[in-house]
Amino acid sequence: MKIMSYLALPLTCILFAGSMEAALPPLWQSRDEIKSLLESPEIGRYLDSSEAIKEIRRSEWGYEIITTKHTLEARIRYQPQSMPGPSNFSWTFSIKFPEDNAAVPKHN
Repeated sequence: MKIMSYLALPLTCILFAGSMEAALPPLWQSRDEIKSLLESPEIGRYLDSSEAIKEIRRSEWGYEIITTKHTLEARIRYQPQSMPGPSNFSWTFSIKFPEDNAAVPKHN
């Protein structure tokens, strides 16, 4: 019984430290999200291989990928998790069209 009390504190510390390492800080979580985004095979359905990526920026619903020709919305959907650790997520893509028609010529 005495051995168990001596082992309880070190085991608790080890388990707590392990769970703390499993949770990703925001920098590493966003790195994993961007890496997953760029490696997604679906991105080729929306962007042509001749387009160059000019900017990737965070938005309220995911990321925007701005290329030489388009802006692609990448909506992130986080999956529920029962344990701490890296977030699981999936993507939904769509081409973003300008909200105003300033760039579209108008016919009188």
